[in-house]
Amino acid sequence: MLFDYMSVFGQGPTGVTGPTGPAGSGTGEYITGPTGPTGASGASVTGSTGPSGSAGVTGSTGPSGAVGVTGSTGPTGVTGPTGVSGSVNTRSYATVGQHATDDYITDGTADEVQIEAALAAGYKRLVLTSDVVISSSGLNIDENFVLIEGIGSVESVKIIISQSSGVGINITGDVVTLCRLHIYANDVNSTASLIRTSFTSHSIIEDCCIRNAKGTSFEINSETYMLNMRNVLFDGHTAHYGKHIVVKDDLAGSSFHPLDTWLSGIMLFTGSLAFEFISCEGIYLDDVESYMVDSGMYLNPSGNNKVMNITLRHVNLDTVGNGGYALCDNGLYEVYNILADKLGLYGEVGMGNYLLSLTKAYNVFITNSHLSGKPSLGTIYIGGNSHDISIQGSYLHIETTGMTTVYCVGNSYNLDISHNRVICPVNGYSITAEAGCDKYIFVGNRCTVAVNAATSATKIVANNVVTG
Repeated sequence: MLFDYMSVFGQGPTGVTGPTGPAGSGTGEYITGPTGPTGASGASVTGSTGPSGSAGVTGSTGPSGAVGVTGSTGPTGVTGPTGVSGSVNTRSYATVGQHATDDYITDGTADEVQIEAALAAGYKRLVLTSDVVISSSGLNIDENFVLIEGIGSVESVKIIISQSSGVGINITGDVVTLCRLHIYANDVNSTASLIRTSFTSHSIIEDCCIRNAKGTSFEINSETYMLNMRNVLFDGHTAHYGKHIVVKDDLAGSSFHPLDTWLSGIMLFTGSLAFEFISCEGIYLDDVESYMVDSGMYLNPSGNNKVMNITLRHVNLDTVGNGGYALCDNGLYEVYNILADKLGLYGEVGMGNYLLSLTKAYNVFITNSHLSGKPSLGTIYIGGNSHDISIQGSYLHIETTGMTTVYCVGNSYNLDISHNRVICPVNGYSITAEAGCDKYIFVGNRCTVAVNAATSATKIVANNVVTG
């Protein structure tokens, strides 16, 4: 190891640098000097911006997002303008007649074929533009909601029934209306029913004329419900054949009798009988008049048939037939629940019966009515087993010499004949109660009363005074 003089004697002044000696041949030993002091920080200089890099590669499509929540309903939009009216639907009705322009052209023979074809095609309204002829096959109306009408007035178009028997127009559909038609029987020997309804409801016959029937003008048959007939003229056969309106049930005993029939504004002329009720429940007649008809109304039930619930208001029946009557039951089966207000019954000379004859009726109430004329037997007959009969506030008049105005006989009972103006001719009687009559009240009548001593003791006869 070399001796370190400096560490022993200290450091002297620096000498003059000598000349560089020759390079040594051996390997010298390096001695690491002490670290110099840290240099001062240099000033920072910002380099210029480099060029833009190239566009990156487009990434792959991400997954679909979840379905969003349905938003609330927006406000109602403004109503748009009214559209232009469309053209008339020419398929809503069809015309039937002999004109070249009619949809269904008839030739005056078996014209029911064209009418039925129009109904089968779906037409609900048929307008008849000229007369049509119905053959022996008859016209069948089995479609529902049908209107058949004539063009113009009721006299403008005829439906001519040319068959000798059977039914001319057979209505079995519901809500069928016949309007402004002249229905005429062409065969004077015909026993046909010009019109028949059965198994129908809410049908209407209005503003029609039905003429010249020798059989039956209008037959209301089984399961006819709520038929409405208004403003109809019936003009019978000039020889007084035929019946005008017959209400019946060909399915007797099966509870299919006609129900709730409304007849208003009805006029009936000539013929043998204005009304015959064989089976019915609920008949309402209002503003009805018959004139020059042999007999007025016949209540004629049989077997299981029922005639009940009849309302007559403003009904006038003028009868002329020999042996005829104005209103009569058959005396075999009961008729009941008859209410008449402002009923008029009239009998002409030669009428061979009573105006009103009840022999098996009950719950009959007649008020504010006028019964008068020249019937051969009398005005009112109450007999058989009739009971609960009330006639009040009415004018009762018989013009036939020696006849009785009101005659109560048989086993009739619960009778109230009161407050009536009763007039009888010379040698006649006003009100008479014969033997067998039971429980009756004759009070406040302007007439005489004759009571057989053999009648019931249960009676009230009072204040019956003959006045001018």
